Amino acid sequence: YAHEFIAMVGPNGSGKTTIMKSILGILPLIKGSRQIFGKCAYIPQKMVMNRLIPLSVKDFLKLKSNAISVDNIREALKTVELGGIENESVHKLSGGQLQRVQLAFALLGKPDLIFLDEAAEGMDFKAEKSFYHLIKELLKGQESGVLLISHDISAVTEHATRVICIDRKILFDGDPASPNFHSCLLKTYGDESNINGLTHLATANFKRPFCAPSFFGCTACCFFFGPL
Repeated sequence: YAHEFIAMVGPNGSGKTTIMKSILGILPLIKGSRQIFGKCAYIPQKMVMNRLIPLSVKDFLKLKSNAISVDNIREALKTVELGGIENESVHKLSGGQLQRVQLAFALLGKPDLIFLDEAAEGMDFKAEKSFYHLIKELLKGQESGVLLISHDISAVTEHATRVICIDRKILFDGDPASPNFHSCLLKTYGDESNINGLTHLATANFKRPFCAPSFFGCTACCFFFGPL
């Protein structure tokens, strides 16, 4: 749905990327069917480009369509908070900047649904926080929805409006604030799971790892077990 921020979580090999690529038609379906209403945009975890080929941000964005004007490009870059870099080389961009440029590329097509496959992976804390904030702001102003694959449970609980937990089948589909989501994590990762530094235990004598919510933005442990 428009403005919906859906996150898909699960262990490596659980089928997250396979599901996403099957929905997009990148991988063929073994059985069943898919039906998508509207236009989709896909942002992979990493994009490999030949560094021997000179390519500016403007030239990269023009690959979207011959009908894209310079004004369209400047507006898209301004939307992702990268105004003024259209003449910069894509090879000189940081990981966070490159993901934003890919997001601008996606927005030029005016998609109804944006697929993000661990798009914040490898970003530092500040860049990741800013990226998720940007996604949420874009959802407020556009008739688009987002499907995100992530291993960052703290980011999922903070930003997503709906979470799907899978391990080769759907184990949970609902509100990330639900205690049932925590039950899904325990079932998926075991009695003791460590996901991006957040440890979840089923035992009553739970002990948290080092945690500084105000700095790291960690919300999952504080939600499930109460604030420090």
